Amino acid sequence: MARATPDGYTLLYITIGTMATNLFFYKDLKYDPLRDFIPVHGMFRSPLLLVVGQESPFTSVADLVEAARTQPGKLNLGTAGAGTGGHLAGLLLQDAAAVKLQNIPYKGTAPALQDLFGERVHLMFDYTTVMLPHIKAKRMRALAVMSDKRLEALPDVPTIVEAGYPGAQISGWSGIGVPAGTPPDVVSKLAGAIRAALQHEETVSYFVGVGDQPQLDLNESAFHKLIVDEQKKWGDVLRKPGIIPE
Repeated sequence: MARATPDGYTLLYITIGTMATNLFFYKDLKYDPLRDFIPVHGMFRSPLLLVVGQESPFTSVADLVEAARTQPGKLNLGTAGAGTGGHLAGLLLQDAAAVKLQNIPYKGTAPALQDLFGERVHLMFDYTTVMLPHIKAKRMRALAVMSDKRLEALPDVPTIVEAGYPGAQISGWSGIGVPAGTPPDVVSKLAGAIRAALQHEETVSYFVGVGDQPQLDLNESAFHKLIVDEQKKWGDVLRKPGIIPE
């Protein structure tokens, strides 16, 4: 993508990973997010959920944090691997609540979920699109939405801010980018098309139903600022000793 012709016909789906956290997980990253790409427009923000198994004794964030404080390192956090949203969410909650969780990285979400269902993992974080079907099937219970707003898809689930840990907020986000050098008028035309799509009734209805939030305000300048802010936020977290294995 970084070497693609900058004519507006080759687009990149960009996320928190490609534009922010990869900078700290990969020492030999072959691209610079804001040098090699232009963020055209944001698309969706996707808060993570904090979930436990349906038979878990924890019924609130307070219950879970109290157990983690009295048993440091004894609660298993299942993640889809290093650098995934679940891993990052766990780091933020540990910092915000001053607790220690035992990170158990799996090769993907599916095996981690199996161990959550089998009560071998005490908690997980993942996106609503992944967790919602299992919550509806009563295979797991959501304790918190990791943002400052409740989700229409899960109106009874409190936010992590309501639980008292605003510093643990984390949402995935997505958007469209193009190679650096793409003409401004082309970028503007693409941004307008994306913004129009984000206001389409069927599109909005579907994504809101699975817990995603359309980002109409993330035009090029706002999207650029979001990426700069996210790089700083995650740099502060991930540069701490012992967070990323050497």
